[in-house]
Amino acid sequence: MVLSKDETELYVTDTSKNQVLIFDSHQLKEKGKIPVGESPRDIRMDESGKRLFVSNRHSNTVSIINTEEKKVMTEIKVGERPSGLAVTPEGNKLYVANELSSSLSLIDVPNGKVMENIPAGIAPGQIAISTPERNTLKVN
Repeated sequence: MVLSKDETELYVTDTSKNQVLIFDSHQLKEKGKIPVGESPRDIRMDESGKRLFVSNRHSNTVSIINTEEKKVMTEIKVGERPSGLAVTPEGNKLYVANELSSSLSLIDVPNGKVMENIPAGIAPGQIAISTPERNTLKVN
């Protein structure tokens, strides 16, 4: 789950219905739904708050959502069973941990394309960019 930059909306993946639910964060009432790929797992927001990234485990894709329009801008094919996500501070690159293909997909966000698939050991599930330097990638 992810809280919007202005802290008014909460975005939650709904794996059973292949969607992202939008809640009013103050009243905790559902206020919208965004359809995504099959079995959404992880969700992250870029630092601008304008884009959400959702890993879709059974469709082997990542959905990029425009938070202002509340719709999917693009869906990108990645490795098998994408799980954890990490977006760079600039928001121009996204790392995706692919459990079954034992790899990381590096996505060029502005172009909506996978730049590289990187071997990552057995079944990487979670991924993070370190802070405050944000120049170290940690995979688990």
